[in-house]
Amino acid sequence: MGTFITSGFFNNGRFVFEEIIFGCISGAIIISGCSTVCLSFRGSIIIGTLGGIISVIFLSKIKPFFVKCGLKDTCNIILIHGINGLLGSLITPIIITALRDDEEIKTYLTSRGKSPKKQSPIQIGAIFITIGISFIGGIATGYLMKVSLCGKIT
Repeated sequence: MGTFITSGFFNNGRFVFEEIIFGCISGAIIISGCSTVCLSFRGSIIIGTLGGIISVIFLSKIKPFFVKCGLKDTCNIILIHGINGLLGSLITPIIITALRDDEEIKTYLTSRGKSPKKQSPIQIGAIFITIGISFIGGIATGYLMKVSLCGKIT
């Protein structure tokens, strides 16, 4: 829903195929980042719709800026998977903190051996660890591509 509404809004009532496809994928990506604590149907719909909206905004407004700066995201990995995965992961500690006293959240977390009070800091720490590993892996991959034994990669 969010994908179609936003795509039509930014494109004078027309849908852009790329925005629709990636917007739908983004809804699934953002909800997978917080699926462990988003237990209600209503919450899942809201967060998935938010992912679709964010995806279309990034594809229609921010991707052209990336291209002007010389950054190439040929498969929209950063705009689709990176941004929505990060936002989904950031929503999780917000939900846990906001619903810390909710019986459903307490039951869900304690049944898995997790404390509702300790889970938000653990989640935020995991996000920073993941970002650190991503940067190190990206730098290492770029370096290995630069000094490839197979010749110059174009």
